[in-house]
Amino acid sequence: MYLVFTDESGTNKDSKIVLYGGLAVDENNLIKSEILITEIAKEFLGIENMLEVEIHFVDIFNYIFFNRLPSKRNKRENFKFKIIPLIQKIDLNKEKLTNFIIELFQFLAKLNITFLVSILNRNKIENVEGYVFKNFLNLLDTFLNEKNSYGVLIADGFYNQVSKKQEKINLFFMDINISNLNSKELLFKRILFESTSWKHKINIKDSFPLKNKFESKVYNVVGNMLFIPSNESHLIQISDILLYIIKKYSEYLKNPIKKMDLIFKNEYLEETFNYLIFKGNLKIATLRNDKDTLLLDEADYLKNI
Repeated sequence: MYLVFTDESGTNKDSKIVLYGGLAVDENNLIKSEILITEIAKEFLGIENMLEVEIHFVDIFNYIFFNRLPSKRNKRENFKFKIIPLIQKIDLNKEKLTNFIIELFQFLAKLNITFLVSILNRNKIENVEGYVFKNFLNLLDTFLNEKNSYGVLIADGFYNQVSKKQEKINLFFMDINISNLNSKELLFKRILFESTSWKHKINIKDSFPLKNKFESKVYNVVGNMLFIPSNESHLIQISDILLYIIKKYSEYLKNPIKKMDLIFKNEYLEETFNYLIFKGNLKIATLRNDKDTLLLDEADYLKNI
């Protein structure tokens, strides 16, 4: 059995690249994974307890590389109070943060964890939030088939997005207007239900069909998605960090920014990417225009997203 800790990145409308991905961790490796992640966070970020201080990596990244604070007042004050003292205490700089990123990717190979990523260009596909998740499900199901195993999806919760009115929507009813689901949590649950409807012997419309009919079916995911706050899960936080870096790497390949040369011109990082892809610890998939899943076999292919 695999536990798959997932998150998303780039879902704000300003981002041209949208990702959904997750760490597929064999149940026998779960405790070791959490212990090693705790050690890495302590070594590079000075964080003793990740359940007490959540890693908001995008804020740390922007502060170190661009000297930029979070734009929202509450996040900005929390960052000043909790994170900046840690950064100053360990003298975190661009080089150390780069080493932290590389160490996280090496962590995948060390514990034989697979990071599964669906990545789409917002300008090349309609309904991108739904399709990025649908493509991820196909990638995950193929992986689980290869492992002859089943998986449980664990996702970052979107509790503040679900209105009281929407909470009453029956997601498991045969006929439902998908456009009424303004919450990602409800949308993802519905997409998963449509993909596993064969188990219930019902035939319902697939709101996000792929090119091949049976690629749209999911056979190895057990039950429904489990939603928990990211600050309660080490591995959801790490999934968020890795997704953000893959997103920034893809953007950099198209439009290099000198301030990020230290990371993305780092030969060791590129070698690590390609090594993980070769070993199967990093699987990145996109969709062709005809909704056929395309597995990317080199990190450099990210520039074509």
